[in-house]
Amino acid sequence: MMKHQVLVVLSRAPISGELIFSLKDSALRFDISLHSIGLQTSNASYFCERFESSGHLGVEQREYLRSIAAQFNTDLCFLKGDLLPQEIRVLAMDMDSTLINIECIDEIADFTDKKAAVAEITEATMRGEIKDFKE
Repeated sequence: MMKHQVLVVLSRAPISGELIFSLKDSALRFDISLHSIGLQTSNASYFCERFESSGHLGVEQREYLRSIAAQFNTDLCFLKGDLLPQEIRVLAMDMDSTLINIECIDEIADFTDKKAAVAEITEATMRGEIKDFKE
């Protein structure tokens, strides 16, 4: 089977069989099968389970599956089937706490005596006043 997409389910709690059934059953409505890739894994912070799809899921189909996952307080992301993690060169995140357990940009700015400037930029960005970061 060609891997069209890889679905990654992430949760702070163990991923329920009910969620997995709902995702697989819903995908079948789109004539797509989801096949498990290994077992559910976990570390101290989250649980993860991965699936391969038998076909390509379009935007509306992916949003529908995400809405099911959201009902279980679970995140669902879709990766290209041929993605090789070792080839990733850039990682973009909306917040520093996405990667680590604390928000440290403010603390680093404070350490370098730039806390006020960073706070001003952060607040302006959150108000939508800064959208182009070329400066």
